[in-house]
Amino acid sequence: MPRKKFDVVNLPTDPQLLQDLIEALAERSTDTAIKHVRQLPVKRQILLRDPQAKWQLSKLREKRAALIQTRGDVAASACFQCQANKGLFTQCVVLDGFIQGGCVNCFLTRSHSDNSRSCSLRTDDRKVEAARRYIKDYNRRPANDRKSEASDNTQDADRETFEREPLNPTISEESAVPAQIPNTASNKIRLVGYLELPNPESYGLDELYVQQIFSILPYLQELDNRDLREFEKFTEREGQAWQSSRRHPERLSSLVSPSGSLDSIIAHHLQQPSFTTDALSGGETADPSNGCIAMVMGNAFRRGETLLFDHLHRRDSESEGLKTYPQDVIRAHEDFTWYLMAFSAAKVEIVYGRVVQERILKKMECTVLPLWARFSGVLLILIHESNFDNAERQYKYRKIMLFVAHPHRMFYEQRGSLTTIRQDLTFEVASLITSLEISVDTEYYQSKKWYSNMPNASKRALQKAQELTQYSSLQDVESCVEDQKTELKDTRMKSDTLDGEWCLFFTDKPYSNQVTRELIPAALEATSLAIEQGLKDWQDPSEFPLPVLEWFKGQKEVLFHYGPVSSTKDIEIAFKKCVAAQRFKAQGENY
Repeated sequence: MPRKKFDVVNLPTDPQLLQDLIEALAERSTDTAIKHVRQLPVKRQILLRDPQAKWQLSKLREKRAALIQTRGDVAASACFQCQANKGLFTQCVVLDGFIQGGCVNCFLTRSHSDNSRSCSLRTDDRKVEAARRYIKDYNRRPANDRKSEASDNTQDADRETFEREPLNPTISEESAVPAQIPNTASNKIRLVGYLELPNPESYGLDELYVQQIFSILPYLQELDNRDLREFEKFTEREGQAWQSSRRHPERLSSLVSPSGSLDSIIAHHLQQPSFTTDALSGGETADPSNGCIAMVMGNAFRRGETLLFDHLHRRDSESEGLKTYPQDVIRAHEDFTWYLMAFSAAKVEIVYGRVVQERILKKMECTVLPLWARFSGVLLILIHESNFDNAERQYKYRKIMLFVAHPHRMFYEQRGSLTTIRQDLTFEVASLITSLEISVDTEYYQSKKWYSNMPNASKRALQKAQELTQYSSLQDVESCVEDQKTELKDTRMKSDTLDGEWCLFFTDKPYSNQVTRELIPAALEATSLAIEQGLKDWQDPSEFPLPVLEWFKGQKEVLFHYGPVSSTKDIEIAFKKCVAAQRFKAQGENY
């Protein structure tokens, strides 16, 4: 006998009939979460904020939300959305362990086009996911939407969609103390330093968001008025931590000291040093022989002054110490990192890469403030004073963090991509926060100006020789370096694959034959289309069509064993082989 079909689109308006439908759908559902929630007692019937609102029970998310709304707990303090009378249901309902710690209304809202919304009741662990989704969704938007936000057109509906909902705006009870609201008679307000934006009251932002901005402003402006032997102690503690864990650090790895001064007005915070360096032992973070560091040092940086440090301070071949190191060792490293942050005078800190950004959001109390107008898409991460042992109670925030993409990603970004635009905008914000005491190039990433700072081919050859000797005796290093230099001069052997200006675009590990075969058809099709459209004059791999770039970056020491790679001519031999192989395969399939 066929199962009874329910109308999940045209829902009944009678609360009891709606409840019966929800229960019937839950009874036949195979979803584990729904099965668990269904065992809980019913506490209420669903009441819609707008009785005429159109909603359905066709999707799993909607079925889960409806069931939790009938069985969850009413939040002790409603989230910001529910306080503003937004959302489908009249009550702000949560259920511990479900829907990521937020309320049902916000959970349903995120299923719609505005994926940037996030419930203010969500747990700290979920802030990471919320921040990542905000940035990811922003980057996916069409370029013309992004350009329209750079103008002062306050009627841009798409922009308002993003700006009306601040990302996890968290205002603690202590910050609720009445603060003097700055004079907003002009068309602009000053946030900190020289960073000025249009008055949010006249910019069409949500009223709750405007209140949050003005509650934060006085504390932000306090930052303008705030008036390394420790590394040696850290070295000793880190060694003891390895000893107590009964493990050993990676062979030939060494500790790398921070660079610059604690008095620097700006700081650069990276992840972990690698073996890509000409300083085999020790050294400091400001190492121009490393491509990623050289890129960082080319903008908003003064040699010998600007504070530059890693989150973990020991060289690692994979830079994944947060995953692989013993907890005692990680604690020793992070204690030293927190020390640098606590005693640094920098009021703005630029943090590179998702790994460190997620760690900070999990470990530190902070408030996330998305900017608007021309800087829409840039986030101010306001680090609370209470995070530090040397906290001064009269201040609310210690510093501002700005999250940017890891330098390694910039190797693969095309000129003028949305990611490079946002990277440059973020650095411009950093300069404004410091009252222009640090100058930045506002087209440094969009125009790939960092390329001129990259270490030359001979230096990369030396680095490769040092990397190859990680697991051999130290006394063999010098001879290996000389052998590598001789190979570069006299022959074109396999080790030459790391030479050539385009070697920076290769991934660390080459693709398998199977992955390469799967990528070739799309790369060939994209190349043929580019040739037809006259778009094959590529200056470097970042301008390749995406399928071609994806194919290219995994071919280190696979297809390019015959010499250095610095232009399209150098890859022509390998590409012709791929074309021939693809044709041969096609002919074979026809027989």
